[in-house]
Amino acid sequence: LNGGMGSVLLHNKVAESVSLSLVDVSGTGLDISSTQTAVFSAGVTKRVLIVPVANSTVDQTPTLQFRATDQFGNTVSSESRSLTLTVQGAAATGSGTLTFSSGLASRVVQSVLPGLITVSLLDP
Repeated sequence: LNGGMGSVLLHNKVAESVSLSLVDVSGTGLDISSTQTAVFSAGVTKRVLIVPVANSTVDQTPTLQFRATDQFGNTVSSESRSLTLTVQGAAATGSGTLTFSSGLASRVVQSVLPGLITVSLLDP
């Protein structure tokens, strides 16, 4: 403490709430019962991830899920923009506008033929 004041620098890469409290390690008897909560929010969207999906057969219609994340991998729950999704592959369907809500978006992608399906996103 300096002049009755002290400070500490907090740094956290995880979007979470942290409870802060004091400990009287010297046994001075001071009232240090004060607690505070520091809230660390996700940063701005730096990338969009495709959530892993299991392999499927031609008679199934998998739903692809997308997650907007900051530079540390935290979901950016404030993300609400729309991106253009392009789906390419043998008889593949699912292209169109992909709109995020609370940092997440999903789209059904289909193909009546087996093979690789490629998806790409464009920020209009």
